[in-house]
Amino acid sequence: PLADQRVRQAINYAIDRKAITEALYAGDGVAASEIALPGSEDFNEATADMYAYDPDKARALLKEAGYPDGFTLPTISTGFANISLAGQAIAAQLADVGIELQLDEQEINGYVAGVFGGTSPAAVLGLGSPPVFISATVALTKDSPFNPFKTEDAQLTDLYNQAAAAAPDQRAALDQQIVARV
Repeated sequence: PLADQRVRQAINYAIDRKAITEALYAGDGVAASEIALPGSEDFNEATADMYAYDPDKARALLKEAGYPDGFTLPTISTGFANISLAGQAIAAQLADVGIELQLDEQEINGYVAGVFGGTSPAAVLGLGSPPVFISATVALTKDSPFNPFKTEDAQLTDLYNQAAAAAPDQRAALDQQIVARV
């Protein structure tokens, strides 16, 4: 199911980031639909609320993608740093649109091995929001450690390569394009 962009979009629309942020992080987090936070030079205002919570839209996208009754998504998680709490909150919200997040909670070593080894099609992660140039090297490029399936998006790779070679005064605009693409 994750091969279909509509499914990935449905997952995004099904998650109420504001509710999770308020419930789990008590003012220490920022709900965002993108990988950059307000105030950073990577932040893209145009995509900041691209995936506002909309479970009806999520259901419609799942139906369009051929999953009107949802599906089960095996997902690796861990209790380390309370990552599993976010997974449980997300699981409850995805269940509302028909996606059963099948959480496989591992101790930290098994979790790390599973995330980097690609033993599960999805993982609950807590990466925070590092600058795009760091996110790209650890998660967004084909050879990134958080990309065990070696998936590649030619447009994203091209933008990353341009940003990596750009002068500092030109990098922010390219990083914002990366944020929008992600």
